[in-house]
This record gives sequence, C-alpha cells and structure tokens, in this order.
Amino acid sequence: MNKENKIFLYLLFTLSLLSAFNIYLPQGSELTISELPASKEVISIANFFIIILLYGVLGFVGIKISKKVEIPRIWYKKKVLKILYTYLLWLVFF
Repeated sequence: MNKENKIFLYLLFTLSLLSAFNIYLPQGSELTISELPASKEVISIANFFIIILLYGVLGFVGIKISKKVEIPRIWYKKKVLKILYTYLLWLVFF
C-alpha cells in the first residue's frame, strides 16, 4: 500500500469516527423533539460504516481514475508532512 492510500485511509477513518461521535452532541433545533428510530449506539455504528463505505469507495475510485488520467500528485513529502502536522495540531487544540 503506497503512502497516498495510507493517508487517505487515515483521513477516512478520522472522518468516520467524528461522524459517529456526532450523534452524541447536542443538536440545536427549534423544531419539536422527536425520538430517534433506534438507539444512539446503533445509529452511530451505522453512521460509521456508511461513511467508510460511501466515502471509501468513492475516494478509491477517484484515486484510481486520477492515476489513469495522469493528474499530477499532491502528495509531495514536504507538503504532506506540513498538512498532516497542521491537521493533527488542529485536532488537538480544537
């Protein structure tokens, strides 16, 4: 597995975890409060796997098509490290 795919998987996994955790956050709404169709645990697990399947498949298809069309890569070593460090610092402090 090359570096481009590893970075994509790390970002995809982070997005999936955050979207699964989102169900537990309070939602500001002026509408009437209705019950969820299932428990919060079931919805967060379903949300986690739906995000991984949907964005994962679409992302890998996009990566494979970009390689076939020969779109220039953005995964230069210096750029990737700078972006990842910024991303990690953002996650830690916000």
